[in-house]
Amino acid sequence: MAKTIEKEQPGTAAGKVVNVVPVYLIKDGKRYKDDLFVSVNDKTFMIQRGRQVMVPDYVAEVIRNSEAQDQCAMEYISLQEERYQNKKSNL
Repeated sequence: MAKTIEKEQPGTAAGKVVNVVPVYLIKDGKRYKDDLFVSVNDKTFMIQRGRQVMVPDYVAEVIRNSEAQDQCAMEYISLQEERYQNKKSNL
């Protein structure tokens, strides 16, 4: 289960009901071995890897956005490596 570092009632935030959703983060023993720290508007969470946990929907959104940015970065790096190799072979 996600650990909330700040003290708050589960399922509530400043008197509002928060939807919780399941999240699963891979654990591979290399790059993705440690728990994931997420902070949203002064609320902090440590999300455990390797098992499905319930987190507020806004935390899941942050995780999805981060994964999408990681994917974009990997695609950009691959494109730049390919361009470099093409230029290098033309020398």
